[in-house]
Amino acid sequence: MGESLTGQEPSTPEEQTISPEHEEKQTTKKYDALIVFGFGARPRTKEESAVDPDRMEDKGWHLTTGTKARVLAAGELWEMGEIDKIVLSEGGTPDKEKSGGELMREYLMSKYPDIPEDRIVVEDKSSNTIENFAGTVDYLDGLEEERKLQRKPSLRYAFLSNTFHMARIQSLAGKFGVEGDGFTAEDVLELAAQQREEKTGIPTTHKYDIWRNRMSSPEGNDVWRDENEVIRREYIHVINSLISQAQRGTIEAEESYLIQLLSKTWNAERRKILDEDLKKMGVDLDALSRRIEDRITQLGKTSYRDYLRQENRWQGGLDYVPEYWLYQAARVRPERFRKMLQDPKNADAIMLLNMLGYHDVQEMNDDEFENMRSTISSPQFIKDHRQIPPGEWDSESPIYN
Repeated sequence: MGESLTGQEPSTPEEQTISPEHEEKQTTKKYDALIVFGFGARPRTKEESAVDPDRMEDKGWHLTTGTKARVLAAGELWEMGEIDKIVLSEGGTPDKEKSGGELMREYLMSKYPDIPEDRIVVEDKSSNTIENFAGTVDYLDGLEEERKLQRKPSLRYAFLSNTFHMARIQSLAGKFGVEGDGFTAEDVLELAAQQREEKTGIPTTHKYDIWRNRMSSPEGNDVWRDENEVIRREYIHVINSLISQAQRGTIEAEESYLIQLLSKTWNAERRKILDEDLKKMGVDLDALSRRIEDRITQLGKTSYRDYLRQENRWQGGLDYVPEYWLYQAARVRPERFRKMLQDPKNADAIMLLNMLGYHDVQEMNDDEFENMRSTISSPQFIKDHRQIPPGEWDSESPIYN
């Protein structure tokens, strides 16, 4: 998720008792928990809300396309029988009535109502991916303790996000000492489409190929965001609607004539001629113009290339700037944090703690260690000491520009 969101304090998720009807299912699942990382929620703009004020999704905050894709992929993995529990990890901003995690839960339940509510857990104390991971790991460590008391085997984890985000998720998993398989929303949704196509015989995979190109390649995303392409898609939508009406006999127009109109959607000059044709057929061109303006507004300012650059920035912070990740990572349980500091991969964290005056961390007794952990993970300490990696990263050198 984006690093600019501010956290909201929610209630801590509690583990539900597994009902008898789900006991057998649990033993057959490949993964005990799938951790789904959110991709932010944003408020509806005035322009968006004015399109159709009665639509529920147009009111207040809503999920981004990337977050919806991850939630849908989680639902598909459930239906494939791969997972027992879905952990939705997304915080939010103070002025939202609901956290991003709650919005994800509602969206998941609306699309996959057969998933039992006690199989869905919301982790929404976080304000960025590091806190996402810390809060989720803390929750899962609590489950592990219960399983040890019950003499059950350790949990099997899986992580789910978009393609561009998975490298950072894997890096964080290494820092926290958590092992698990990674799924990308793109791959899962494509697999689900293939399975439906095989089962029903109805072609569906091409839709996901288009979506993957739009969401997972810089070139495809650039085309999708191009204003001329946005306008063209809206004109094509109108013409396709007219073709459907002609096929049903609800309008007097030759289908072949309407198909020929598609060739006039390519550029502004041709569309001027097309407008005359559509006007004669009763199309509301003012409404079409408003819809096009709305679609362009919805594109936002951040492109897929921007996300890749941001990921490079945050990844560089994980690799070379312990001041960026350590303090928020310290919000896990003391036992987990002590193990993290014992890992040679996190030697830079020990060096940073030495600079802060915490020497011989491994030799601290439990009280000393907890005092150190609680101090550096406090909101005020993080505000005063956390460093955000600069915007540009030089891949040839471990130095920020």
